[in-house]
Amino acid sequence: MHPSICLQVFTFNLFQEKTYLIFNQANECILIDPGCCSENEQKQLSDFLKDRNLVLKHLINTHAHIDHVLGNHYVKTTYGVPLAMHAESLPLLEKIPDYQSMYGIEGYQPTQPDRLLSEGDQISIAGCSLRVLYVPGHAPGHIALYSEALKACFSGDTLFQGSIGRTDLWGGDGKLLVESIRTKLFSLPDDVVVYPGHGDATTIGAEKKQNPYVGRTSNKPLPS
Repeated sequence: MHPSICLQVFTFNLFQEKTYLIFNQANECILIDPGCCSENEQKQLSDFLKDRNLVLKHLINTHAHIDHVLGNHYVKTTYGVPLAMHAESLPLLEKIPDYQSMYGIEGYQPTQPDRLLSEGDQISIAGCSLRVLYVPGHAPGHIALYSEALKACFSGDTLFQGSIGRTDLWGGDGKLLVESIRTKLFSLPDDVVVYPGHGDATTIGAEKKQNPYVGRTSNKPLPS
């Protein structure tokens, strides 16, 4: 991580989803995939922002599965920050009220995006610029966020340490996911750190070499 930029990682909700907060020395910050859904989780996030006097500038969803968007309404209304996602995520976002009860989740409040992102778009605070990579397959409209300066990629649920995203949910496409990873993520430098939507961080180089689904010696069927 760049010396003038800090990263805070939260683990939220029953899916153990990773929410990422990037902030700089000017106290500006970017929030990626707010999974906070309980009052306690919302307080964790708010206390961190308050204690460090951080000003939230951007709110981004890598994709619109429920575990990555549960905090959208709270964050957007509490901090008046615009929400950004890819246009192809909208149908998935609209389906959440139909299936939330399957996971024992009640009270989800739908929130519409203010900005629709496309491949190559830039989202920035001083010292940190995130470039949008369009990487569908796990979900429609899935994006990853790459920072050349930070040597970091926030991959959502595309690429994990030793695994890749499931493709059996609505809109999933296994061949498309593999293509997204190999053409977009694996084109990044090997020393780029991958911060996934679940689990531990890894590197592009490690996954190119060892990932059993998409690495050089891949031999496993796609996970479901």
